[in-house]
Amino acid sequence: MRSLAGAWGITALFIVVIGGIYTGVFTPTEAAAVGAFGTLLFALCKGKAKGRTIKESLLYSIQTTAMIFLILIGAHIFTPFLAISNLPTVLVGLVTEHNLSPYTVLIGFVVLLIILGCFLEGLAMIVMTVPLVFPAITALGFDPIYFGVILVIVLEMGLITPPVGLNVFVLKGVAPDITLKDAFIGIFPFWLAMLVCLVILLLFPQIAMLIPNTL
Repeated sequence: MRSLAGAWGITALFIVVIGGIYTGVFTPTEAAAVGAFGTLLFALCKGKAKGRTIKESLLYSIQTTAMIFLILIGAHIFTPFLAISNLPTVLVGLVTEHNLSPYTVLIGFVVLLIILGCFLEGLAMIVMTVPLVFPAITALGFDPIYFGVILVIVLEMGLITPPVGLNVFVLKGVAPDITLKDAFIGIFPFWLAMLVCLVILLLFPQIAMLIPNTL
């Protein structure tokens, strides 16, 4: 409980960012800027926003942004290809012809994302899979928002799944004194918690829609 006192900054930032989106004070894109600015203020208050730290943060941000834009460029090429190849329509037809259960298709997609998450970054997984699968998911009657909630949880599960959970390697970079074995062992309870959350959402889809329905 004493250690939780040090998390006041993150808690306040969460309330401001999520609360701002929920109340309509700013858009999700603007919330990202507010979150970044709030993080900078938090670092200044704790005396950790030094020249070298800010420089490394900016360089890391530039590298990440460049990577994301390369993925987006690939998406702009991939999406028209899907439209020309008619693959989404074919997939919907296959699902319909074989009378597959909606949850069978959804669970299959969940397993696929967890496997891909071992090797790929989250945005790359979205770009590669969602344009192909989304038409089939909506054709089966799933709410797009519900699908989005499931997607986010599964992406996070994939990014901490061995052998190449990318988020674990990020953690290793931040804390080099921790071995990868210890990192994967330490993160396993969080993976299980997300799996339990996912099962609950599959059994009770209305939970995922509770907050959106109040907007």
